[in-house]
Amino acid sequence: MEILQKIKYSISTRDISTFVLAAVLLTVYYLPTEFLFHNPTSFCIHKNLLHFDCPGCGMTRALHSLLHGQFRQAIIFNIAIAPFTILIVQHFLSYILPSRPNDIFRKISLTLFTTILLSQYFIKSLNHFL
Repeated sequence: MEILQKIKYSISTRDISTFVLAAVLLTVYYLPTEFLFHNPTSFCIHKNLLHFDCPGCGMTRALHSLLHGQFRQAIIFNIAIAPFTILIVQHFLSYILPSRPNDIFRKISLTLFTTILLSQYFIKSLNHFL
């Protein structure tokens, strides 16, 4: 009992988010290509309810393609994969490098990612309703 009291576990939210991110990346990497690319049904609630793509549509396929080295195909599925990749790399580099990545660069990448997603959504909704 005394030993347990002496041991202090400190798991930060950053550690938890890194574990979740790594689990998601591994899961997407091992998803069968037949399931991702040849499945006629969509699991996207937005697409099923509103009948047009959400801003994140194609991100899973883009991430799968990126993880398998198919960069051009990843960009075709969703252009927002480029700044998302930068964010992932920055997150993992913050553990490896002695100095943390520049916060301004991270904010720029996050702003670019959000801007691309919102722009895609605006264009998709205009195409759907006009």
